[in-house]
Amino acid sequence: MLNFFKQMFKKPEVKEITSEEALESSKNLIKPACEKVLDAVKKLDDAELMNPNISPQERNVMEGNRETHCKLTRQLVEKAESFEEDQKYFDRMRDTTLNWTKNTHRPLMVLLHFFEKEVMQVGKEVHDLSKIIDDTEQAYKKIIGKKEIEQKNEQKQKLLARIKEIDECVLKITSSKLDESEKQKQQKLDLLLSEKVEKEKQKLEALRAGIKEQEQKIIEPFLVLNGPLRKLAKLKPVYENLIHKYDQNPLETLITDPSLRIAETLMALRESIKTDEIEVKNKNKALHAINELDKEMLGHFLREYAIVKIQEREKEEFVEYLLKSKEIVMAKDELKQIQEQRKQDEQDLHDLDKEKQKHKATLERLG
Repeated sequence: MLNFFKQMFKKPEVKEITSEEALESSKNLIKPACEKVLDAVKKLDDAELMNPNISPQERNVMEGNRETHCKLTRQLVEKAESFEEDQKYFDRMRDTTLNWTKNTHRPLMVLLHFFEKEVMQVGKEVHDLSKIIDDTEQAYKKIIGKKEIEQKNEQKQKLLARIKEIDECVLKITSSKLDESEKQKQQKLDLLLSEKVEKEKQKLEALRAGIKEQEQKIIEPFLVLNGPLRKLAKLKPVYENLIHKYDQNPLETLITDPSLRIAETLMALRESIKTDEIEVKNKNKALHAINELDKEMLGHFLREYAIVKIQEREKEEFVEYLLKSKEIVMAKDELKQIQEQRKQDEQDLHDLDKEKQKHKATLERLG
C-alpha cells in the first residue's frame, strides 16, 4: 500500500530534449504555420464588406490595398516554406519579415477600416510564423555551436598529439649521439692521414723549400741587375726583347732559354759597366751579381732544377695516390655521411621547433 502511494505521488521523469530534437521539432512547425497564414490571407481576400454602401473610389482604394497586402504576405510565406538548415535562410527570412512589415504598413492602416478582424488575424499568424522561425534559428545555432566546440576539441587533441610526436622526434634526434660518432670517425681519418700521408707531405714540403731556395739564388741577382739590363736594352737594341722577358719573369724565362742566350747578354753588360758605357750606382755589386750568373752556373741550375721539379711532381702524385687509397676514401665517406646526417638533423630540429611553436600558438587561440 505504501509503495502504491509512493508511485501515485512520484514526480514524472522529464526527458531532456537534445538540440537536434529541438531543431527537428521547431522546423516541423514551419509548414503548418505557413498554412495558417495562407488560410488567414484567403479569408481576408474573400471577406465581404460589412458596409457595402461606399463610393466606387473608396472601393478601388480598398481593393488595391487588400491585393497588395495579400500578395506581399503570400510572398513571405513562399520564402518561409523554402526551409534549409543554413544561417543564410534565417538571415533571409529576417530581412523578408522586416521588409514585409514596412511594405504592408500603409495597406494595413487602410484595411483596418474595412476588415479589422481579418487583417488582425493575418498579423497574428505572421507573428506566430516569425516566432517559430526564430525558435528554429536558436535551436540551429545551438547545434552549430556544439559542433564548433566538438571540432575545436578534436583539433586540440590532434595538435596535442602532433606536439607529442614532435617531442619524441626531437628526443630521438638529440639522443642519436652523432657528435660522438663524428668525433670517432674524424679521429680514425686523422690517424690514417698521419700514418700514411703526413710523412710524405713533410717530405714534399721539404723538397719545395729546397726548390724555393734554389729559385731565390737565381731571382735575387736578376733583381740587382734589372736597372743595368734596361739601360743595356736602350744602348744595344739587339738585346732588348730578351731583356724585356727576363725583366718580367727571370725564372720562367730562364727555364725556356736552354741555349742560355742570357749569358751572352750578361757578358755584354759586364763590358759596358767596366768601360763606364753604362752608369750604375754600385758597380761592384752589379759585377758580383753578373759573376753569380755565369754560364756554367746557369746550366748547372737548369739541370738540377729539372730534376727536383720531376721529384716534386712524383711526390705530389704519390701523396694524391695515398689520399685516394680505399681505406682513406672509406673513412672520408663515413665521416661525410655523418656530417650530412648531422646537418639534416639540425635542419629537422629547426623545422620541428618551428612547427611546434605554430601549434602552440594555435592552441592558445583555441583557448
